[in-house]
Amino acid sequence: MGKVKDPLVDVDQALIGFGEKLRKARRQYSARVRAGIDEDELDESPGRLSELLRRDRKLDAPDAVFVDELGRSTGLERPVLDGARYLSEACAILEVEPEKLASSRRDRETAALRKLVATVGIERWGQRAGELARLLAKHTVAVSRWVSDAARERQTNPAYAKKLLWLDEQLSERALAAQARGELSPATREEQ
Repeated sequence: MGKVKDPLVDVDQALIGFGEKLRKARRQYSARVRAGIDEDELDESPGRLSELLRRDRKLDAPDAVFVDELGRSTGLERPVLDGARYLSEACAILEVEPEKLASSRRDRETAALRKLVATVGIERWGQRAGELARLLAKHTVAVSRWVSDAARERQTNPAYAKKLLWLDEQLSERALAAQARGELSPATREEQ
């Protein structure tokens, strides 16, 4: 509640489970405490508690993707997509036909697009290498190698890391819009 200068836990992370703004989160936290303990039993005067609840600010969410104590993530929301739908959406964003990626072409551009689609699909969208290999008419080992190569490139090339993130964000926006239109079932990965 703001009484300790160097608290044992991160106050914002503890309160974020009660609301997005400090005032609301403290009010909700206080209400929960009051529900379990009589206010007379609190080790403070009611005026001090009211004073703490008046100050407000936006709670600090961690910069990186973070899963809080309640299991909520600050990362992108990713609805479940089957392999064919994932490939179709990724190709639409990249403005390339899925048939081009599934072709026997060996030019650099096509190879780079295959690697990008496979990496984002496997690392961030829960796609399986075997399914993507089947859809792209490639061997599973080749798809796994693309992902390994991309992981190494991401470590040394910030522009490539941004490209992976961009595709992931675009896919998330498209998938959430499709889900809102009722085009995607709310099935979990285990049900597929």
